[in-house]
Amino acid sequence: MAAIIVGTDYVLPDEGAFILKELEERAPDSHGYRRYQIIHVWRNEAMAVYRRDLGPVEQWPYEQFQIVGGGWKTFRGITRPWFSETVQNLQEMADYMRSDYYQPAPVPEPYDLVQGFHDSFEKAKLRRVNRSQFGPVAVIQRS
Repeated sequence: MAAIIVGTDYVLPDEGAFILKELEERAPDSHGYRRYQIIHVWRNEAMAVYRRDLGPVEQWPYEQFQIVGGGWKTFRGITRPWFSETVQNLQEMADYMRSDYYQPAPVPEPYDLVQGFHDSFEKAKLRRVNRSQFGPVAVIQRS
């Protein structure tokens, strides 16, 4: 059974929040894409969604992201929401993630499985004969 999610036009800074998302979605007038900040809060025993338009996508060189601030727990057959973050905390985290200070983790380079398979035999052979390796990046010296 599908549930209706209620929209809201305001959120309180000290209100518990489930999740904050910054997504790029189609504009309501279907002219291009815009960046939206979407916050899910629990209000009057129902989920409420607040959407804030942040402007055209071209103004935002940052990646889309989601920050989780709560969840669901079940105790004796009753499911209730729980919150670990408030709306204000999630918005501060989002501001930090959009700032110049935040550096996302580097994406690892793709690993060549075939070459790695052959390298494992070469490394095992050098370990058996107790030989050292000297390279431009790393040194493995055995005695």
